Amino acid sequence: MNHNIASAGAAEPSTRAEAPIAPSRSAAAACLLLFALSSILYAPSIHSDFVRLDDYQYVVDNARVRDPSWSGAWRFLTEVRQPSTVEGYYQPLTMFSLMADAALSGQPDDTLSPMIFHLTNVLLHGVTAVMVFLCLRTIVGGFWGPFAAALLFVVHPAQVETVSWISQRKSLLATPLALGCLMGYFHWARRGSRAALAVSFVLYLLANLAKPTVVLLPLILPLLDRWPLRRSPIGALRRTWPFFVVMPLFAWVAVVSQASAGEGTGVGLADLTTFDRVSRWAALLCYNLMLYAGNLLYPVHLSPMRAMPSDLSFSNPVILCALVVTAAILAVWMASFRRAPAYFTGFTGAIILLSPAMGPVRFMASCVADRFLYLPMLFLFIPLAVLIERRAGTAGAQSDSDRAAAIRRNRLALIAVAVPLLAVLAVLNRAQQRVWYDSRNLWAHVADAVPYYVQAHSNLAMFALEDGDIAAAIAHSDRALKIDPRDATILHLLARAIIRDDRKPPAGEGSRTQTRGPDDAPADTTHIRYPPGAPCAKRAAAALPLIREALRLGLGPSDPAGYVALAEVLVCLGDDAGADAAAAEAIRLGFTPALCHAEIGDIALRYAHRFEAAVRHYRKALELDPENTVIRWNLGAALEYAGNDAGALTEYEAVRSAHEKRGLALPAELGRAMDRVRRRTATRPAGS
Repeated sequence: MNHNIASAGAAEPSTRAEAPIAPSRSAAAACLLLFALSSILYAPSIHSDFVRLDDYQYVVDNARVRDPSWSGAWRFLTEVRQPSTVEGYYQPLTMFSLMADAALSGQPDDTLSPMIFHLTNVLLHGVTAVMVFLCLRTIVGGFWGPFAAALLFVVHPAQVETVSWISQRKSLLATPLALGCLMGYFHWARRGSRAALAVSFVLYLLANLAKPTVVLLPLILPLLDRWPLRRSPIGALRRTWPFFVVMPLFAWVAVVSQASAGEGTGVGLADLTTFDRVSRWAALLCYNLMLYAGNLLYPVHLSPMRAMPSDLSFSNPVILCALVVTAAILAVWMASFRRAPAYFTGFTGAIILLSPAMGPVRFMASCVADRFLYLPMLFLFIPLAVLIERRAGTAGAQSDSDRAAAIRRNRLALIAVAVPLLAVLAVLNRAQQRVWYDSRNLWAHVADAVPYYVQAHSNLAMFALEDGDIAAAIAHSDRALKIDPRDATILHLLARAIIRDDRKPPAGEGSRTQTRGPDDAPADTTHIRYPPGAPCAKRAAAALPLIREALRLGLGPSDPAGYVALAEVLVCLGDDAGADAAAAEAIRLGFTPALCHAEIGDIALRYAHRFEAAVRHYRKALELDPENTVIRWNLGAALEYAGNDAGALTEYEAVRSAHEKRGLALPAELGRAMDRVRRRTATRPAGS
């Protein structure tokens, strides 16, 4: 199908010989079907949780997102050098979108629902699938090729990371905007509409405000000029120069924003000052390219994290294999320059868009991530769409009857291959969605997929600690320390786990006069007393050097939590002055004061059995957060353990009153505790 190109862009008409674009009715039906299939396939993701992989930074712990306001939106828009809520990313459009979801969720701050966030992601993926189909129709022409490629885009398991991860809202916003930019460029090139070019430019700006990795999109435009537009890019530059003016500006914004993330997580360029470093960089490039190709062609072992190879020399068989794969890809790419321009445009466009994530620029912990394939996948599917369209859309037979028969045979063959393939990919897609159901599933999968990835074991240790599974916390910490003995986060978690490990108290620590807690203590006149100090003293002595070393190495944003852990250790050792100093440092560094004293009080009560110390810290916490019934209830328990039944009953009554005011049922445990204390008080001799 030939399209006339206006003289504003170039003088030569397009000689593209692809199939004609399908009627609008068929295209509309295809769009509806793609959107529906995408929504049905990703329905399980709507019920997933927030995951501890940026979701807390983006949403759960982000006050500006959770409490939307115009001032918060203005800060997202104007904070370029030092983004204050999401480290290293200038992405105001993405943050606006998350703020809108928070407003729509209508949930109290402490019970923010992830459902609306996931639903928006799923709907955006459906929109992107429609845009992929329309964009491929614009580039390739016809119907069957673009439709088959768009179906593959919908179901491919590598897309799950982007769709099921709330923090990837940026990709789901930037991609349809980028595709709209390309379609606007085509509209201008074929019809000379300056309005279409202006719209294309605006969409490019918006795409960069959603995700900075689309910054290289203008480099795709000359490729499209060569094929399928078949014109010289030089003439087009007279009109498209604004793209190339703002591209360096957005690149600068991305670099300075990433630099604010700090050492180890901010942006960095490859060091190519020596031959050895050049060799290692080339090896990493080959390795990353092989992994991306593998994730596309064999999407079975997908993981959001991939550790860097420890040996990047070409004597490593894995790196040598990556070199062979890269050489084969390069050979096909070079051969396609003249013989198959559609293939050359597709491969080159994908590599350009994927290049920031290939190794030369460092801005993430993992060396490969499926989310970076989301937009490049469109260009990788251009050769596929061309191939299918040539076989199923048009045919090479001479007579009309032979041509129609050939088309029918080709389409039946396409369906016979596509249906089982798409079914297998859909099954893999659903399995991958289960990986992203919650944080524990996610990091357990990463630990299985990449056993030597220390962060996976670190996170699993943290989850086990939160769940009270101390044995699992210690086991994961030990595995992580075997990988990296100087990991500060692991040392911190292990110290906390050791303090809480009361499964088998070491001999000689002292005996308890009563081993039952206040909820099931006997209803008699005996007060529940423990000998002061000792139950976790030996464990604290073992944990102290670990937490001091963790703080010396530096815990980064977790430094405040590290000082709380130090206070926990010191309170177990009976060093109240040291515990108070550590708590003060944690609060100075930003830890919530009430929560800090409450956590120290919990350790003093449950593990150290230093009830007076627990009472002191709980009282400090209540001074700062007087409406917190959990802290008040724990204060009552500490007073009861310390033998102060009158004080305990006062706190229990206050908790009961707070429950009644809120219209909440009285917890059975609280009722038993109050009855127990009353009975002891009633049977105690006068004056005792």
